[in-house]
Amino acid sequence: MYQQVVQTLIHDSGQGAHPSIVQVSTNVFAVAYHGDNGKGVIKTFTISSDGSTITENQELQHDGSKAKYNSLIQVDSDTYLLAYEGGSNDGFIKTFTIPSTGNSITQITSVEHDNAYGKHNSLVQVDSDTYALAYESSNDDGHVVTFTVSSDGTTLTEVSSVEYTTDDGENNAFVQVDSDTYALLYHGDNNGGIITSFTIASNGSITDLGTAVQTSGSGEGSGMIQVDSDTYLALAGDYAYTYTISSNGSSITQVASLQFTSNGTYGEESFDICQVDSDTYLIAYKDSGKDAWLTTLDVSSDGTTISKVDEIEHDTNSCGEFSLAKLDSDTFVLAYSRENNTGILKTFTVSTDGSLPVELTSFELLDTRNEGITLQWITESEINNLGFNLDRKTPTTDWSQIASYVTHPALQGQGSVSHQTIYTFTDNTVQENQSYDYRLSDVDYDGNVAYHSLQLMGVSVLNIPEQFVLYSNYPNPFNPVTTIRYDLPDDSYVTLTIHDMMGKQIRTLVDGPQVAGNGMIQWNATNDAGHPVSAGLYLFTIQAGEFRQTKKMVLIK
Repeated sequence: MYQQVVQTLIHDSGQGAHPSIVQVSTNVFAVAYHGDNGKGVIKTFTISSDGSTITENQELQHDGSKAKYNSLIQVDSDTYLLAYEGGSNDGFIKTFTIPSTGNSITQITSVEHDNAYGKHNSLVQVDSDTYALAYESSNDDGHVVTFTVSSDGTTLTEVSSVEYTTDDGENNAFVQVDSDTYALLYHGDNNGGIITSFTIASNGSITDLGTAVQTSGSGEGSGMIQVDSDTYLALAGDYAYTYTISSNGSSITQVASLQFTSNGTYGEESFDICQVDSDTYLIAYKDSGKDAWLTTLDVSSDGTTISKVDEIEHDTNSCGEFSLAKLDSDTFVLAYSRENNTGILKTFTVSTDGSLPVELTSFELLDTRNEGITLQWITESEINNLGFNLDRKTPTTDWSQIASYVTHPALQGQGSVSHQTIYTFTDNTVQENQSYDYRLSDVDYDGNVAYHSLQLMGVSVLNIPEQFVLYSNYPNPFNPVTTIRYDLPDDSYVTLTIHDMMGKQIRTLVDGPQVAGNGMIQWNATNDAGHPVSAGLYLFTIQAGEFRQTKKMVLIK
């Protein structure tokens, strides 16, 4: 099994907390989250089938106060139901229409169903027009409430409600057992996960079966999924558990457990879980240091065995809550928040060949001089990475391998590491005024090859320029990366800086001596502290000897 990060989009540089993602159509997804300045937001995105491109479509701010603990599910082909905690911590439930293209989002109706609290929401469908919601109300009490929702979302009516616990009804994960039986994992007051069951009739009436069973270890529970007809996988703290639950919900029995992380998990809503194939499950969680991880587990159909397959630490920027969705058979989408509550959407592939290649975060041109092209790429982590292959093509030739870890020691991988590694390679087999494209693939210890979506296009070696030139950035407008090129006829001390429209310097991209030739640098819309900057108009200025020039560029979100 390997997991490979394909693409990352910072879709909200202000805040992106408590996300809930749902698939709208084959390549369109909707995310509900708590946005900047406490606003409730729903956004739609189009994602290519291989996960290599993520495009934001539409945005709707549906609540001006806040929208935490979101749970978003589909009602029919274009109608969606959202439960969340809004202003004054009250519980809200709303309907929206979103067409399959994702090109519009329209709120239909809204009900404030709890005027005290509406935390830790988890929605589940009962039948064609009945839905059940588990949530935490005042005094941390746990409630289950049912609603009827018309197919067009115009009517939304509360039907029934029960209080299932008076002891910390947090981190709810609601799943259907059979036609009228439901199981709920939540965090009780004994610092452990608890599973209980209910019957919910088609008319929305609720019966608490009183079969609460606590996990054998400590830790908050917030993830559960069905394995087969009577077997369920539940997550609580550092552990994964399997349970058998009878079809009528009268018995709940723990079968097996596995401590799947040795670095702890952090607090509430640390987990989300998604099925990969018949016996493999993908888990997103944050560890005790708030670093984000992806882990895969194999679980037998009867729940008697749980085994850890693979894991990757993919973000170390103080991460928040997670929501997973499946794009296709081996591509997944993860919505989450990180440092300063920035909203992130990330795609990755999960395969079954037993290895994890590498998280490649940049691939760029360092220099084009002395009849050579020098390339640089950076990895943030590697597992079982034997090394890289480098391919090249021209407008008149197809891709061909020009360097390999076998023949070039500089391309040999680091095996399994969780720190950053910088690689450089100079292609000395190029010709002046010829354009080249480059791509990378990495090879694991079993010989499996994985190509990366980051590529360099249209690179060429030119004669030493006759004059200083600062070119317009490309693309412009851009999101989130743009390229700046410049020509140096003489060896010079070069500074290249980014300023906002108030004249404040926010980023230094180049500061040092450079030889004559063609220069190129990329800007990823972050400041010198590494924090994303807001959308808007920016100035980039080059100073090389007596030469100074400034140009404008536009960052869009």
